[in-house]
Amino acid sequence: MDTLKEADFSGTNCSLTVECLFNATATGDGYWGMEAGTVVTFTRLNLFVTVYNDDDGKVGFGEVQAYHDKGASEHGLCYTDKGITAGVKEFILAHPVLSSIIQDAGGSEQGMQGEDMFSMDVTLNKKFTIDELVAAGMGNVEHWD
Repeated sequence: MDTLKEADFSGTNCSLTVECLFNATATGDGYWGMEAGTVVTFTRLNLFVTVYNDDDGKVGFGEVQAYHDKGASEHGLCYTDKGITAGVKEFILAHPVLSSIIQDAGGSEQGMQGEDMFSMDVTLNKKFTIDELVAAGMGNVEHWD
């Protein structure tokens, strides 16, 4: 019996950029050196959602990239800091468009962080279709095979 099978793996990406201005304060408990009390100002959030088909049906994945004013080389990464994570999550869940798509937000991989960008994985409110995401305000739709 051949257990290796090629899956039909295709999908569609879409994105949304939200200009913002809010602060979050580091608690200093992150793994990568941001000191407690550091106030981080966020100015833009990019939401990326991928809806793809796999052997089990339609699946969705999302990521938020939150851009800020504290360079990692000087202040350390925001990554895993509970104060920063809570502040960004609070903004997302209070935003009318973002909260209509996102149920929860949390840590992502260390390698997804940037010099001035904090990446978070997001849990979507449901399994969206691309048409539903576009109706909610997302754009830049791109299909891939």
